[in-house]
Amino acid sequence: LPGVLSAYHKQYDSINIAVLDVVMEQAVEAVLDERAELGIIFEARQMEGLDFLPLFDDSFLVIMSPEHKLAGRAALTWGDLQQLSYVAMNRGSSIRNWCDQALLAEGIKITLVAEAGQLSTVGQLVAAGMGVSVVPAICRQEMQGRGLRCLPLELAQGKRVGVIKRSRSSLSVPAARLLEQLQQMDWQQLMAK
Repeated sequence: LPGVLSAYHKQYDSINIAVLDVVMEQAVEAVLDERAELGIIFEARQMEGLDFLPLFDDSFLVIMSPEHKLAGRAALTWGDLQQLSYVAMNRGSSIRNWCDQALLAEGIKITLVAEAGQLSTVGQLVAAGMGVSVVPAICRQEMQGRGLRCLPLELAQGKRVGVIKRSRSSLSVPAARLLEQLQQMDWQQLMAK
C-alpha cells in the first residue's frame, strides 16, 4: 500500500491522503460511517451496505524466531502448531476467528500466551520470543523486517483481499482515481517480492 499511495501522490500531489491504520472491523465501520470512502480488507461474511471489489487472493504464514525448532522447515501445517506457545490477534478480529475455526476443525490445541490488536504488535511479541503466530502473507515483508522466519501454512484456505466502498453512493474523483490505481496493480508480483 505505501508504494501505491506514493505513486498516487506523485500523480495527484495536491490531494492529501489520510490513512486510517486500523483493524478490518474498524475499517468497515469507517466506510459505513462515511469517515472513509474506501477500505482495504479481507472479504468479510457480512458486507451489508458495502460493495467488495476483489484485488487478489492472500494466503497465511506461520511466523517465528529464526531460532525456533521448526524454523528450518519449508512449510508447516496446522498440526505442526499443536501445543506450541501461540500469539494471537484479539478475540473478535476476523483473523482470530479464521484461525480459531481452522484450529477447531483440525482438532488442534495450541497454548495461547498473548493476544494483540494489531498484526504489527503480534510480530513484535513473536520477535521477542513469546511464541509463533499465523498471519496473512501480505505481512511477509514487515515480519521479515523484524527478523522473523515466515513459513507458508499449508492446507490453509486463503482469503480474498479487496476494496470496500459504500453501496449506492458515488466516490469523489480522488477516491475513484485511487480505486483505479489499486485495481490496475499487479498484486501477485508485488506479493512475490
